[in-house]
Amino acid sequence: MNKKITYDLGGSSIKKISFVDGKIESKSLLKYDGIDKKGFQLPLEKVMDIIVNDLVNESVEFDLGISIPGVLDSENKKIITESAFCDVEFDLINKFSKISKIKNFEIENDGKSAAYGEFKFRNDPNLTNFIHITIGSALGCGIIINKALYKGTNFEAGQASGMFSSINNKDDNSAYALDTGLGTLIMKYRKKANVNEEVNGKQLFEKFNQNDPIVVELVDQWTSAIAKTIINFHQLLDFDLLTIGGGVSENTQFMQMVIDKIKLHRKFDANSKFSKNPVFNIVEISKLNNDAGCYGVYYKLCELEEIHHI
Repeated sequence: MNKKITYDLGGSSIKKISFVDGKIESKSLLKYDGIDKKGFQLPLEKVMDIIVNDLVNESVEFDLGISIPGVLDSENKKIITESAFCDVEFDLINKFSKISKIKNFEIENDGKSAAYGEFKFRNDPNLTNFIHITIGSALGCGIIINKALYKGTNFEAGQASGMFSSINNKDDNSAYALDTGLGTLIMKYRKKANVNEEVNGKQLFEKFNQNDPIVVELVDQWTSAIAKTIINFHQLLDFDLLTIGGGVSENTQFMQMVIDKIKLHRKFDANSKFSKNPVFNIVEISKLNNDAGCYGVYYKLCELEEIHHI
């Protein structure tokens, strides 16, 4: 039996996919029950304890892969920066050394892992330069250049959430995370509508289709921000394909709205005159949807296994 267990850390839960002999054995979600937030952040070490506790009863040997937000050094298994998770300075290798059945261990940034998972899953010989964005709590992004995952000099490539989304006013500190994330869209709605109850993406689109004026305005701004982000990425990187993942990618209405907004915003003079590619025809929904992060570390484990067999 060749078993690989993968986890993808999200803003509200941990996705788990177990693979046996190259096929999915099971999928599940682990909740952050019992962990107190520090502001908007969760302590990463306590989150990792959830995974450790989930693995202690594994009876067969397995490989472990974890997709984690923030800047990290995957080779040395070190988390470099905080993200939605704080308290990141602990010995990750030591923590999982307690699980005797682990053979190989891989970690990767969540945006990079999702991009790599989508790229490898498609197995398209015509894809050379590729971008995958994840619309989640904020904006995840991973970049493939010349068929290889691009990490950057300091592992910060693809950290799109921290990019300025407006440059026309020196006092405007808007960032992609605030303008393109589904989580931040929901926060804006709750604040503007003055509601305290929890709202998810599905409920927000139901309100949109009921012509809730606040939601209609916010979704209009949100989809424009996503479309402009995609146009910016294309102008900078001239990709073969960009895919959109995250839970919202399963919503066909959302995808059509983004395509329509790309067509709308690409009409401004500079973009339409100086770029021959219409962009909207090289943007697709992710084939893996919200599973891409788990698949990314799964494929990394497969490659590590191949190296060990050489």
